[in-house]
Amino acid sequence: MFAKLALGYPRDHPEVERIFSAIRQSLYQDIEDDFYHQQTCDAHIWNTALAMQALGSCGILTNSMPLRKAAQYLLAKQHRIPDRLMKNKGKQLGGWAFSSNNTCHPDVDDTVASLEALAPLADECAEAWWQGIDWLLSMQNRDGGWSAFEKDCNQFWLDWLPANDMKRAMIDPSTPDITGRVVEFLVNHKILSCWDARVRKAIYWLRNHQEADGSWFGRWGTTYIYGTWCAVKALVVVGIPSDDESLRKAKGWLLSIQMEDGSFGESCQSDLCGKYVELSFGLPTQTAWALDTLLYLYQLEVEPRIRQRLWLAAWRAARWLLKQGEKGRWHEEIPTGSGFPGALHIRYHIYPKVWPLIALNHFQKCFESVKRAPMKGGEQSVRPQTFEYVP
Repeated sequence: MFAKLALGYPRDHPEVERIFSAIRQSLYQDIEDDFYHQQTCDAHIWNTALAMQALGSCGILTNSMPLRKAAQYLLAKQHRIPDRLMKNKGKQLGGWAFSSNNTCHPDVDDTVASLEALAPLADECAEAWWQGIDWLLSMQNRDGGWSAFEKDCNQFWLDWLPANDMKRAMIDPSTPDITGRVVEFLVNHKILSCWDARVRKAIYWLRNHQEADGSWFGRWGTTYIYGTWCAVKALVVVGIPSDDESLRKAKGWLLSIQMEDGSFGESCQSDLCGKYVELSFGLPTQTAWALDTLLYLYQLEVEPRIRQRLWLAAWRAARWLLKQGEKGRWHEEIPTGSGFPGALHIRYHIYPKVWPLIALNHFQKCFESVKRAPMKGGEQSVRPQTFEYVP
């Protein structure tokens, strides 16, 4: 807009008016506090996919009106216009983007989220479903991982250009969070087997990019809790044994960062410092990610003593979430998402609505199986017989 005006375009010129109109469309009124906020973009596709997954985890049937309408929306937003600037020539169609007005540059994370949301309807939308999977598979990098927007965009020397004020956002390398989410989706839905060469290459990449403390870095969520959540789920789904070194270190790290009240909280400073930085209080979104991770590890674990520790940690996290919820709603003011790594952090309004719901539904299923299981030596002391909401 400023460039157009500087070039002498009048204020009422159609091109200037078009830019103003786009800005107005991104003005957001927060219904909770009545503030107006200028968004850089909307997150309608990402939010819709997550909301569908959350409702599905509650047992809402796919023929219900909300899920039907949401599915129709996602299918209408699948990309049909190729972006000829992308390296992935010949495979530009089939993905999804983050924003509703992005029609030609899909990304891997939103494609996985959309495919996961549409999975229960895969037979009904088979053409779109397989086109999305075809695009997703075509985006695997040469190193075995997946990145967000582009293939093999990992020239780290670009970070050091003197004119670069965005540092790590200059490139788009493979990341543990996206790689983990893709592998989990592909294996969970039996698109690829855990022995497939592409999956094995991705797992090899994941294991080689674990931090020394046992965590994984998450580029698109805050930060090590998010990355560890995505990576652990992938390792568990492909059948990595519970005594594997990677999972052993992950368990130790996750248990070590749980707060006294059962919650988890990580600062955005983690992204800036390149190491885990704890908040002084827990956040619903991050506690939900950690709870879900603990449950995946618990379901895999075979050593009774460690299994008990994981269950107790999960029980404490679930109890904290239930105590914090206000009539099924959670609130948080701290950003838990990353827009540009090291530069821009995002507060997703939908996160404290969907992630606790998904994690608590996972916990409920595990809890029911624990109640039905016969008592084993020592388990009685950590297995609650009732799990009621405590205000």
